[in-house]
Amino acid sequence: LKTIGLKFDNKIVRNILLGIGCSIIFFISTYITANIFGNYIFDLDVIFGTPKIITQNVVFLGWFLFIIMLIPGIWEEVAFRGVITKLNLRRYSQRTTWIVVSVLFGLFHFVNLLFITH
Repeated sequence: LKTIGLKFDNKIVRNILLGIGCSIIFFISTYITANIFGNYIFDLDVIFGTPKIITQNVVFLGWFLFIIMLIPGIWEEVAFRGVITKLNLRRYSQRTTWIVVSVLFGLFHFVNLLFITH
């Protein structure tokens, strides 16, 4: 794990509080934006409930949806921040590495726009 930069940090409390603070800011801004531009329904059962089939065309994925949303984020962090960044830092300067990794990260997410159908 040390080769890809994953290690225990002594500043764990500060990092946890920073994460909680950023999450609170994100959720408040999402709540305000959703109420301004559309309907906002806060129902934790949609994400954390038991998966069930309501009708032939309506399916609630429940906790399965939460897992589906969580896995890509973890993979992206490990892949881009851990592996790709660390491997490029061995060969290129820090500035070049961040530019290359940022462009790759952007292209990785640009693919999502190619498959949007309206």
